[in-house]
Amino acid sequence: MKRCVLLPLILISLLSGCGQAERDAAAASAARSEEIAENLTAIAAPLKENAKADQEQDVTLVPLTFAEAQSLAKNSLHEMNEAEQAIQDGIRLQDIQGIKDYASKPIQVELNRWQDLMKWQESDARHYFGGCYDALPLLHRLTDNYQQQQSVSMLKVIRKNEAEYKRLKQKCEKAVKTTEAQFKAQARAEEAELIAKFGGKDCLSVFEYDKSGQMVEMPKPKHCKK
Repeated sequence: MKRCVLLPLILISLLSGCGQAERDAAAASAARSEEIAENLTAIAAPLKENAKADQEQDVTLVPLTFAEAQSLAKNSLHEMNEAEQAIQDGIRLQDIQGIKDYASKPIQVELNRWQDLMKWQESDARHYFGGCYDALPLLHRLTDNYQQQQSVSMLKVIRKNEAEYKRLKQKCEKAVKTTEAQFKAQARAEEAELIAKFGGKDCLSVFEYDKSGQMVEMPKPKHCKK
């Protein structure tokens, strides 16, 4: 009796010694093998991308100098003003797509230029211009609000977001006009105030969850004032 070996599909037609049933079985097996290989490739691709993303997240950003961070903040302020004008024009012309193209998208691009806040090092001068960074996502949220169906409840949300955005933008405008020396002098004054009131920055109250899930205040250094 002749034995049929399961060979790749491209060679099945050469198996003259096997019957039709054996050749069909070989073809089905080869097709199944190809399907399994494709599934494994599909599974491996996102895992590879996730590993790459995790590796990128572990990379700490190179700190910006004061001049570099100030330039970034000034450009963000310019983009905010441009977006505000686009929003006003879009509302007046009822051009929702225009708001998306000339306000929402540019603000998202500008926000991406700041990179992830969690990657900033302590010495990064971006910290001086936190108001500019915080204002961008709020303005982006407002562009979404303006594109939605308007109602009484939506207008309440818009007014709330507008007030907070205005506060943060004013903080940004003040920051871009402040020199590095003024920022450092302000930091020294705040540190002196903390020392006078509590004993230092490390004396501020810190709360954490214990093993039972209860929030407890962590012990403070001995030099802290009670």
